[in-house]
Amino acid sequence: MVLDMRNDETVQTAALNLFLGCAPERRAELEAMVEDLQLEFQVHDDNHEDGKFIFDGGAYRYVRFNPRSMRLFWLGAYLAWEGFSATPTQRGQAADLARFRSLLDTFEHILDADDPDAVAWPAGVPQPGTYTGTEADSEAQAAAELATIATGWGLLHETRHARHQQEGTAKNPDDHSPEEVRAEETSCDAFASTFLTERIGDYAAQHHVAEDKVWQKRQLGIYMGLFTIALVGKDSWQTTATHPALADRLAAAKAVFAGHRSDGAYNVAELAFQALGTIWPSAPRF
Repeated sequence: MVLDMRNDETVQTAALNLFLGCAPERRAELEAMVEDLQLEFQVHDDNHEDGKFIFDGGAYRYVRFNPRSMRLFWLGAYLAWEGFSATPTQRGQAADLARFRSLLDTFEHILDADDPDAVAWPAGVPQPGTYTGTEADSEAQAAAELATIATGWGLLHETRHARHQQEGTAKNPDDHSPEEVRAEETSCDAFASTFLTERIGDYAAQHHVAEDKVWQKRQLGIYMGLFTIALVGKDSWQTTATHPALADRLAAAKAVFAGHRSDGAYNVAELAFQALGTIWPSAPRF
């Protein structure tokens, strides 16, 4: 079976622009990292022999994804935002999760469909990569920007795997213990979270914005990346031979933000996971 794969210059530019959209203050380092690792970003078929959800890094320099995974990272952020938004502000009132359920149903259909493009896209959710502008719909704009950060965080995680391979520090299940393999996953999460946050002060100064607001946005984008991973990995949230439990990954992300914890980001993420737990009772809590 011949599978479609794109790795042309348009793909490379789009991937770098995605990174820059997450952390523009790190342009020089991002460009140097891509050059140093000789990274090649590849867009693969939605029905790949390795599975339907392609989002990984390997072979020392390749970072792979497919349109399905990009759509799901985008929709995952809107799902998280809906879970937060649906929670009533008054105590004692039940959350109206009808739309949350509908979005979750669409997410699962896209994940499983042979033709994900044929799955009806939810009304009110912009197409992936569409930014409405704050005046048109501030909440949709916020979710779009958070989706971008979530996706960039995931790709930075995969980029760290490539560096591990080039450094000779990569671990694989055939030659290393489960603890060593899981430790590499933890290190990739930490790299991505740290990269997106350690120079927030520079961004705030350059753009004359409040540093705590930037922390809030970046933290929430990272939490939404983990929320999307929770959706993709339904019923596989506990420790495995290759990955830490999702609850441990959430705790590790929070630890990276120690000293800069954003109560706003924490609250949104907590309510998003709470909504998910209402639908899927065994889902991890934030």
